[in-house]
Amino acid sequence: MPVQSAGTVWMVRPSSFGFNPETAADNVFQQPVEGLSAGHALAEFDALVSSLTSAGVVVEQWQEPPWSGCPDALFPNNWVSFAEDGRVVLYPMMAPSRRLERRPEAIRSLQQQGYSISAWTDLTAGETKGVYLEGTGSLVLDHIHRMAYASVSERTHPSMVEQWCEMMGYEPVLFHSSMGGVPVYHTNVILSIGTTWAVLCPDAIAHAEERSLVCSALESTGRMVLHVTPEQVRSFAANILELADNEGGYLVACSGSAWRALTAGQRTALEHHARLVPAEIPTIERFGGGSVRCMLAEVFLPRVKY
Repeated sequence: MPVQSAGTVWMVRPSSFGFNPETAADNVFQQPVEGLSAGHALAEFDALVSSLTSAGVVVEQWQEPPWSGCPDALFPNNWVSFAEDGRVVLYPMMAPSRRLERRPEAIRSLQQQGYSISAWTDLTAGETKGVYLEGTGSLVLDHIHRMAYASVSERTHPSMVEQWCEMMGYEPVLFHSSMGGVPVYHTNVILSIGTTWAVLCPDAIAHAEERSLVCSALESTGRMVLHVTPEQVRSFAANILELADNEGGYLVACSGSAWRALTAGQRTALEHHARLVPAEIPTIERFGGGSVRCMLAEVFLPRVKY
C-alpha cells in the first residue's frame, strides 16, 4: 500500500524573507506588520527544523543564496514535489517573483545527499498561458487512495490539475472555496489529509454540492474528518502536515497559532492518530501568509543503493 506521509522533508533556509506585495493581492493571510524582521523569521525557521529533527523527522536543508532576492523562498512546496518513483515535478507559479525560486542546483543538493531522481517533469510552460498549479499548496493529496483535492483559484487552474492527475495517476476532486468573499488562494489552508484523519473547513466551500462531494470523498476513505471553522483557518489550523518519524509513528507538524486555535477536544481527537508537534512561527505567518505545511516539501524519493 502507498504511504501517505514522508519521513523526510526538504526546507529552504531563506536569505531575503519579507512581505511580498505581489503575492498579497490574493493572499488574505499576509500582513505588512511593523517591527518584524527577517532575523525573526530565521530564528523561527531554525526552531522549526530543530523541533522536527527532535521529533524524529529527517530534515534536508538548502541555503538560499544571499543574492537571490526571493521573499517567499522558504515555501518550496509550491514550486517542486518529489515523488516515490523518483520523479521531480516543477510547477507553474503565478507571481513572477516566485518563479525565481526554481533553482536546479537546489534539487541537485538532494542528489548529493543520496536521493535518487529518475525523471524531471516540467509544467512551467503553463506560465506562458496564464494557467498555474502551485504544487502541494494547490494540491492536497491522498496518496493511499490516489485522490487529488484542489480548490480552484487563480493559482490552481482546473486544466493543470487534470493534467497533473493524468500524469501521476490520481483522481481529481475539484471544488471552489472562499474566505470573506475572496477565493482561497491555496487548498492547503482549508484542508489537510493524514493516514487516518483529515482536517477540513467545510464552511469555506462555496457550493453545497461541492461541499457534499468533498466531505463524502474524505469519509469514503474511512478517515476521521475533523471540521474547523473559518476563524480557526485564519490561525492556520488546517495548514498542518502529517509526517512519519524514525520509530514507525506519526506526528502532525503545525504552528503554535494553529495548535492554540484548535479546541482541547479537537487536539485530543487528532492525537488519537498522531502526536502534535507545534512550532512558533508568527513572523513567517504574518509576513509570508503561510504556515508550517507551506514550509515543508515532502521527500518521497528513493535513496541510492550502493
